[in-house]
Amino acid sequence: MTTGRDQKCDSVQLAAMARLDGEAIPAGSDDEAHLAGCEQCREAIARMTRLHARLDALSYASAPTNLWPAIHGRIARRRPSSAPERVAVAALAALVLAWRTAQLVFDVPVPILNALVPLAVVILIGWWIAGDPLAIQSVVLEGEQESA
Repeated sequence: MTTGRDQKCDSVQLAAMARLDGEAIPAGSDDEAHLAGCEQCREAIARMTRLHARLDALSYASAPTNLWPAIHGRIARRRPSSAPERVAVAALAALVLAWRTAQLVFDVPVPILNALVPLAVVILIGWWIAGDPLAIQSVVLEGEQESA
């Protein structure tokens, strides 16, 4: 449960933050009276003012404006065609169908094989489609590559 003083502190501190951010919020006489008698609010506003000054002093490097076209071009070049994916899905479907048929016809007695063989097939086909998932690939943007 908040008291009236807590609500007033919140109101005064929010108004101070808004003024620091450049919003046109007039300081009320009751806010000034509250600040005169509330050490907690004066300290909080002083901390906010110091933080605001430190943030204003920071220099921010802006992102290059031509960043997205370079990234998009690399993604488009690396995207595999859909033909190998279709072949892989068809091969997977055929293997699953063949495996299930073999299970029913030959009644494979080892239950662990029933789970491991399809899993191994799925992993191998996924590896074939996506390439080596453990390979480390570096990305060099076209602009950086030309300047190097």
